[in-house]
Amino acid sequence: MVAHERRLSTNASRTMAAMSLGFIVMVTPWTIQEVVVACTGTKMPEFLEFTCTWLALSNSFWNPFLYWLLNNNFRRISRELFVTKILCRGKKTPANSAAPLTRDIEGLSEKYWGEILERTVSSNSLQMQKMYPPPPPPPRSTK
Repeated sequence: MVAHERRLSTNASRTMAAMSLGFIVMVTPWTIQEVVVACTGTKMPEFLEFTCTWLALSNSFWNPFLYWLLNNNFRRISRELFVTKILCRGKKTPANSAAPLTRDIEGLSEKYWGEILERTVSSNSLQMQKMYPPPPPPPRSTK
């Protein structure tokens, strides 16, 4: 059990390090460009400005690909979802064996999302009522 937890911890640390390094590599050129422009008062060439800005803004786009490369479980589940949901092919299992355990996204949503939304809405509603109590009713006219 300890070896399994250590392996999971090592994998998580490796993934987080890759994500952090990716962020630094993608955003640093834009940051340096902005500092240089602000300090010197010059304008960068359009192509360089576009490239630096595009790299910085596209950072979040690359995260799923990095995660896919670094996480075997994510890779297996994404492959399974691609085959079953996009290509509409069923999972092939031997006739005499039990079907493997898979994460049923639809079942998960049916089972848990209602409860999650209910808790979120009710807790947010209570917080909003505390922050902004309803206005008092208008005075009654006595004609």
